[in-house]
Amino acid sequence: MLKAKKITLAYQQKEIFSNLTLDIPSEKITVLIGSNGCGKSTLLKAFARQLLPTHGEILLGQKNIYKSSPKDMAKVLALLSQNQAILEGLTVKQLVRYGRYPYHHLFSKWSHLDEECVQKALHLTGSDVFVDQPLDSLSGGQRQRAWIAMTLAQDTPYIFLDEPTTYLDLPYQLDILELLRKLNKEEKKTIVMVLHDVNLAARFADYMIAIKNHAIAYTGTPQEIMTEEKIYDLFQLKNKVIQDPYHGIPMCIPLSFHENAA
Repeated sequence: MLKAKKITLAYQQKEIFSNLTLDIPSEKITVLIGSNGCGKSTLLKAFARQLLPTHGEILLGQKNIYKSSPKDMAKVLALLSQNQAILEGLTVKQLVRYGRYPYHHLFSKWSHLDEECVQKALHLTGSDVFVDQPLDSLSGGQRQRAWIAMTLAQDTPYIFLDEPTTYLDLPYQLDILELLRKLNKEEKKTIVMVLHDVNLAARFADYMIAIKNHAIAYTGTPQEIMTEEKIYDLFQLKNKVIQDPYHGIPMCIPLSFHENAA
């Protein structure tokens, strides 16, 4: 299990989280929710070994992830950030091949296993149908699939994604989230992601972490987190939570927002 023990996180000496302890369930989909600026992305980066805690430690099993070499941990933890730079003319296959960088050194050669991992990632994401196209010629949904394919080629048991559905139309959002659920169920990947839409979070999460004012407010299943009282506390949003008649999960209906609500 991946766990944080009494960690403090800061940017440029500004403290974001203090004395935080948290477990990430293995082989589950965990979704972080909360209002803008509450610290979701900061926490995700810390677990993905991108932001060193100023105090405390993050353990995978009994090993501190920040005391292992970057290449060793890149074989265990993969992060897909929110904003990705695109090199002009870079093809999908070239991008996905970058996912194999942890397994290579200066003089190593491309192996049969490397090619197998790349082909599997392309197939699982459906990116094989546009494998030779430049990344900058693709639609938003296709491009996001290609980035996820690169992450999969890294062949890690843990995958972290920061708002993987941002800027995508609803059909593409569902497409990406269904893909991630398939990877979790069939490939046993532990997936941790930030989502803004609480209804999509409830639909696809096994476990939810709700953050408020740079602290963990609630943790639990969607049924435990998606209550009218907790949604109001997190977002100051008057709401009605009903049972989704199709998926059988809690669904939040927004009513009104009061910025100065107590």
